[in-house]
Amino acid sequence: MTVAALVLAAGASRRLGEPKQLVSIDGVPLVRRIVERAMAACDAVCVVLGARPERVAGALVGLDVALTFCPLWFEGMGASLRTGVAWARAAGHDAVMVLTCDQPRLTVEHARSLVDHHHSHARATVASRYADTLGVPAVFGSAQFDALLALEGDRGARALLRSGGNVIAVDWADGAFDIDTPADIARLFGHSAG
Repeated sequence: MTVAALVLAAGASRRLGEPKQLVSIDGVPLVRRIVERAMAACDAVCVVLGARPERVAGALVGLDVALTFCPLWFEGMGASLRTGVAWARAAGHDAVMVLTCDQPRLTVEHARSLVDHHHSHARATVASRYADTLGVPAVFGSAQFDALLALEGDRGARALLRSGGNVIAVDWADGAFDIDTPADIARLFGHSAG
């Protein structure tokens, strides 16, 4: 049973004003940081590109990952998920872990915990729980692929997690912190937001 990580890296980061995928933490672009953690937990990694594909791909040079371009990236997260899930299905993977590029506190331990829970409960979806909600990273088995492929617009996988069903929650308080604005970057590095 293989779990492929889908790192959604297609967004334009409009609120941030610069590509969040390329924000550097300790000299490492955020997208590379997330991908390296995913590689340590999953059997394969696919990065879904959209806005600035060459620059984002350039941050991943030397890593053994698949890169796939989402031509409809501007429609939102649903299009990125469809692109990634289609890749996973074509590659024969049994499950996908959906990750975004804006959760800088992701650890290998948390990613592995999600995969371990999936292996123990293969029929369940496994989601991160933070800030009183279920979200990504989350692992979806192949039984959920059709539902993921049906997502449209800026509706991400969170809509599926909220719809009930068999979802196992793994607590991860650090998931509540993501990077969307310059103030978030300032908080990440412990500065006041101008």
